[in-house]
Amino acid sequence: MARYFSDHFTATGVTQTALQVPGTVTASGVNHGRIYYKRAQLTVLGLNSTTDELRFFSLNSGDRLLELWLSSDGAAGAGAVDVGLYESGRDHTGTVVDANMFATAIDISSGLDRDEVLLEAEVLQHESHGIMMWEAVNVFSSATYAVDPLINFDVTCNVTTDFTTTAPVLVLEAYYTSSGG
Repeated sequence: MARYFSDHFTATGVTQTALQVPGTVTASGVNHGRIYYKRAQLTVLGLNSTTDELRFFSLNSGDRLLELWLSSDGAAGAGAVDVGLYESGRDHTGTVVDANMFATAIDISSGLDRDEVLLEAEVLQHESHGIMMWEAVNVFSSATYAVDPLINFDVTCNVTTDFTTTAPVLVLEAYYTSSGG
């Protein structure tokens, strides 16, 4: 008989088949984490071009992202964005981790009402809901963290099609559990 354990029985939060080590403490983000909410609005003052990064908010590398929603008022005559991840860096000028980790070329000109973008790019799959940010980075990036690097990541939109006519209002919302405890 084989015995299998879910991520509730491991210290790392990663599913494993080995026997549980007595005394292992499951991370609070898995076992009894509180769900947190972040909402960031960016009112674009001018028309944006394909060289622009729109930084919305930061998440800790140990946070577990559950849902990510993008909204747009549809004011732009044309425009599209990727939704990705950057290292925060000093003054939020860090390097790109993956510019379209979550979503690719989302059309913002027709208006979006809380479109789920966490898995739109299909880099992450359904089982990626709730994995730690640093584990999500390992899925697609050249980075291979063995443990939580204890850094911050910025969730960012990159303009992929120039905004025209009128500058839009964009809102990005996230539901996540914190890495604390």
